[in-house]
Amino acid sequence: VLIVNCRNSVVHIKNKVKCINIDNCEKVTVICHDVLSVVEMVNSDRIQVQTMGKALAFCIDKCDGVNVFLSKESMEAEFVTSKSSEMNVTIPDVDGEPGDIIEMPIPEQFITRVVGRKLKSEVSHIYST
Repeated sequence: VLIVNCRNSVVHIKNKVKCINIDNCEKVTVICHDVLSVVEMVNSDRIQVQTMGKALAFCIDKCDGVNVFLSKESMEAEFVTSKSSEMNVTIPDVDGEPGDIIEMPIPEQFITRVVGRKLKSEVSHIYST
């Protein structure tokens, strides 16, 4: 599914799909069920993606203000990010009351050190709680 140049829209994808690509969009919410491959967001601002089924890979590139709401089936999701800011992931709180959620930022800042002949990068301490 390709979503391009959308503004102020809600897109509900009810079928199982191979992938979702959101490109050059602003203030768009995508509600999806099962995604077999990846949900990709590129060159977009203020994007929300809500999974209702299983989606295990997200790629965020050159985006600002991304919120991804994961279902219980998507809790093992992997995020690949580059050149993006203000990214958050919201998950169901399995230890809380029904409907409770936990929101966490995807780190944007890292500390890199030279260790021997390699570089070692770690998430900045500002993301530690």
